[in-house]
Amino acid sequence: MSTNRSDDGPHSSGIVAPARPLISLPQIAALARVRRPVVSMWRKRFAAGDGAFPLPVSARSDQELFDASEIAAWLADTAHGNNPDAVADAAAFAFAAESAMPDGVYRATIEALLALRVLDGVPLTQGDLPHRAAQADPDDTSLRHEVAALPADSGLPAYVETLIDAAYSPAGAADALRAQGTASARTGASGMINAQGTQLVALLAQAVADDEQVVLAAAPGALDARALLDATAARCGDEAALHVPAESRELRRRLIIQDHSAMLSTRPPAPEVPAVWLARMHGPDTAADLAQLEDLVVELSDHQRLVVVGPDTMLTEPLTGAAAVSRDVLLRSGRVRGIVRLPAGLVPSAVRQSLAVWVVGGPQGGAPLGERFTVVGDLRGIALTDTRVRDLVSDLTVSLGSARDALAHAFRFVRFVRTSALIAAEGSLVEPGLPPHTTGRGLSELAALVDRKLGDLPDPPSLPALRAATPAPAPHVMLGDALQAREARLIPGIRLEPADTAADDGYPVIGRGEVLAHEASDRRIDRMRLATAYPRAQLTLAGDVIVLSGAHPAAVVDADGSSVVEYPARVLRLNDETLAPEVVAADVNALTDALPLRRWLLRRIPTGQRTVLRTALTEIVGARRDAERRASDLAELERLVTDAVVAGALTADPDPTHPEGSR
Repeated sequence: MSTNRSDDGPHSSGIVAPARPLISLPQIAALARVRRPVVSMWRKRFAAGDGAFPLPVSARSDQELFDASEIAAWLADTAHGNNPDAVADAAAFAFAAESAMPDGVYRATIEALLALRVLDGVPLTQGDLPHRAAQADPDDTSLRHEVAALPADSGLPAYVETLIDAAYSPAGAADALRAQGTASARTGASGMINAQGTQLVALLAQAVADDEQVVLAAAPGALDARALLDATAARCGDEAALHVPAESRELRRRLIIQDHSAMLSTRPPAPEVPAVWLARMHGPDTAADLAQLEDLVVELSDHQRLVVVGPDTMLTEPLTGAAAVSRDVLLRSGRVRGIVRLPAGLVPSAVRQSLAVWVVGGPQGGAPLGERFTVVGDLRGIALTDTRVRDLVSDLTVSLGSARDALAHAFRFVRFVRTSALIAAEGSLVEPGLPPHTTGRGLSELAALVDRKLGDLPDPPSLPALRAATPAPAPHVMLGDALQAREARLIPGIRLEPADTAADDGYPVIGRGEVLAHEASDRRIDRMRLATAYPRAQLTLAGDVIVLSGAHPAAVVDADGSSVVEYPARVLRLNDETLAPEVVAADVNALTDALPLRRWLLRRIPTGQRTVLRTALTEIVGARRDAERRASDLAELERLVTDAVVAGALTADPDPTHPEGSR
């Protein structure tokens, strides 16, 4: 008996009719290129008579299903919708009516058929499919089992051929199949990452990979990266070597469909190969996931990198028990080089959940724990534009270098911290740091620096009696938290007509120009005009902070009050004695990037020191303004003397001790 099956086997006795294509209401909307409510309106408006909307033919999980062919014909005959090719495209938006097949098995079978179509290039309506699958996948690492389990009389192969034709390629058909899987609450934070998130991971993996040969490896077991490695492989091109364990059948099928089979291996990369591993943590069992990540990092060679993506609750936020122990071990290894919390919304099935990313590299040259470093950042509330993604990738790539490289780099989204500080931290690993102007000078030196500067001034200001004390890191609070705790209040500015701000007398007007220039306002609005034309306007109180958010955050303190704040400026009124207006304004003006207003980090001052600080700063500011006026007067005097002598308006006898031309 021949071991080769002929084309008259069970799958070739004749062309089996395609399985009936079914389509749901959301898929009908996608096919017709309209919004979902439009389809419901069609059903009601055309419920009977000629041209009636087709009736449902089945139901699945309480969802009505329609015959996709009937729907497409109705769209074409009635000229409804915005897709003139609805009949040709229908298969790409539908699925086959294999009612006895569970969802997971159904999708796996279709993906297996698509992969087989790519591997041997023969239409699925020809030949003995199990035999073809055995030849294409002799070790059964991707598709052989799924194809062999398909009944001989199944219409699924013919349907998949129709799907390929409608989507123009097996890869397009796979994308259409994936698009049918709508996000559901059951998937939660372990659901699919959207295109924005996968692009970030793909760019990051490509950036940390070896320049000569890109080698990508999928983490095994529960850390399977799936779509992340799929997207990264697509970005890195056909030359990327891919290492995917045999148990990751779904991922292997995806890569085969994307035509990456030539570089696909089931063996892990050799230790000397500079591979980039990709891992996705899903969250149901935090301790188990972190323990498996710990094992993976231990096996990582010095030449290899690892990019980890998972919920921020696992990778950045406080943990307890076994999970905390595993993460502590990972941090103590010195190999976690970058930790960033990403904005929420990257997982459509958990829009409020923030993901985090870790970059793991080689050991830091045997450096003791106190000298190891990590870069951390928090991008909550920051939209991931293409430019910001590139800058973030650049920041994280630098983290894999030396400490000198990291210190020399102008980071945009992350900051340099000692790993020992992360291990000791009780809160979030990406807790925002102090404003930039407080870094680089030791706390113990501050008192001495103040005394030295006072001694350097020829006429120092008279300050309150200040004495040295044991310094401590300044506590700080995010503005959003202060607003929620009613420690501060935000009052919007009002829109004013330009003509109303040109009065000779009235209330001062503080707007964008005044805040950016940090200057007193020379604009006024008449008091009666304000009361009649802008009855909802509120005057500032002494000590209010006038702020501008956006690309260039700025702030000024309204020391006198009774001013009118013009939109887009806003009033920040501080209700807690540990928040001093001058400190808040300084912290806002020290911001170097367009952080959302609620993520502004503000330093607190010790209880009871607000009045002392304001008194000292008032004296210093007064002395500075006197010095500025004196400097301005001296500059004017310099100009006048020069002009007068040149014009001959002033003259003097030459100094006999310094005759003209002498040296």
